[in-house]
Amino acid sequence: MNLPNQIIHQTIPLAAGTDVRILSWNILSEELSPIAPDIRERIDRIAGTVRALAPDAMGIQEISESGYALFAEKLPEYVFTNPKTAAGEYSFTGVAYRRDRYLLTASGIENFDRGNARIRLMNWIHLEAVEGDRKFTLVSTHWDRHARNRPADSDQMARYVLLLTARFGDPVICTGDFNTRENAEIFQSFLSVSGQRDAKYLAPSVVNLCFTGHPVGSFVPESEEETSIDHITVADGIRVLQYEQMINQTVVDVSDHFPVCADLRFPQGEIR
Repeated sequence: MNLPNQIIHQTIPLAAGTDVRILSWNILSEELSPIAPDIRERIDRIAGTVRALAPDAMGIQEISESGYALFAEKLPEYVFTNPKTAAGEYSFTGVAYRRDRYLLTASGIENFDRGNARIRLMNWIHLEAVEGDRKFTLVSTHWDRHARNRPADSDQMARYVLLLTARFGDPVICTGDFNTRENAEIFQSFLSVSGQRDAKYLAPSVVNLCFTGHPVGSFVPESEEETSIDHITVADGIRVLQYEQMINQTVVDVSDHFPVCADLRFPQGEIR
């Protein structure tokens, strides 16, 4: 296993030729976990990490009601869409994009058939570049923590990704805490049915190849295996130029998940 404290990066330079940078991060909600520090004490460090990475779009899991307001204050360059579910409750599974780089053309929330309706869902946006002709759909998700429910999540999300692909005719990118390792049968089934590919295994190299879950304040992953539960998946044809699980003192102290970042290039894409 790579020892994360030996390869810590404060920022991740954009890979040459990148069209889109995507971030996925479970920031640990104080409304869901008794071990989570108050979001007001963490938001400057979380926002600083996002600003250093400067993703074009991102999936943020376990964002609380107060978290939405703080993100809007600290990161006004980003727009969080669909902060509330159809029932009018705040969604813990958020998705956002850079307002200066992309225009929102459509968005929605699709709940899974079972589980907490504020968490177990797919929050998606369809974006069009302000400059150039790039268009894509980004999905943020958080699969069920109970193993008995995850096969249904896998099947439902795979079918929904196919629907989004057919609806817009543009590539779909998925982010999230899948609560499932990439070598698990249900994750492989999701990839097979949806046509998605695991970005981590398409990159020329992976920095910090380790399990993404860790105790708050600790650099040591909760598992010695290199497989993980936080993933970015991409449609066929998208090149992954760089993939990194960012690890430094800041991200270790603010959450129990390392953020995952991927630099992507679309077919015949334009360099931003």
